[in-house]
Amino acid sequence: MNINFLLIFVRNQQLVVPVEIVRYNGENYPTWAKHMQLYLKELNVACVLHDHEPCTKVVGHDHDHEAAATNTDQQTALSKAVPEKWLQDDALCRRTILNHLSDYAFHYYSTESKTTTGRQLWDAISEDIRSTLGVKRVVVGKYMEFRIVEEKSIVKQVEQPNEIFDCLAAFRVPVDEMFHFYNIINKLHASWKNVAWKLLFDKNLNLSMVMERLRVEEESPIRESTTSLLMNLFIIS
Repeated sequence: MNINFLLIFVRNQQLVVPVEIVRYNGENYPTWAKHMQLYLKELNVACVLHDHEPCTKVVGHDHDHEAAATNTDQQTALSKAVPEKWLQDDALCRRTILNHLSDYAFHYYSTESKTTTGRQLWDAISEDIRSTLGVKRVVVGKYMEFRIVEEKSIVKQVEQPNEIFDCLAAFRVPVDEMFHFYNIINKLHASWKNVAWKLLFDKNLNLSMVMERLRVEEESPIRESTTSLLMNLFIIS
């Protein structure tokens, strides 16, 4: 955790206030971004996150040659000073942002060729967050919309939410394993009611054991004959 000091004024007195800015680790973006923007404003370099690099082109319009020469010299000096100041602010802004990234994020963004300025670095992090949130919403939607049908293998169908469960874990979206377990059991077909009750009341099961029980039940000759009988009764009725 980095501790920075902000200079504030209270009743015309300067006070140095320590501000703790956590390093961005991929999970704490909203808090990190707010603290980072505040700190960059105090450093007077936040403007580079929104402003483009100033143009260095000088155009003169004075018809008096002496006055024009003087104005041109002043404009030239100013045109050199402004970009240099902007480049210095941009370098400080980029280094400050990089200094408040996790080791992995620092290595990733510092070696990225498209993040050579503070604004490019800031926009790249923001865009990655938006893209990740979009993917998370899609994955969570697929997880909640999952359904089990009778006509297909139960075990093969359950493999899909298991893969989504692992995907959510990779995205650091916490899904309790027991919730995942009960979610699968509750979506079993009505013909699996007895199996579902047994699984629900077994307190020592984990996900791998549930998958094994489902596989055994599905391959059981009794279940195959029962399923065939139920299908025949459904057709006859």
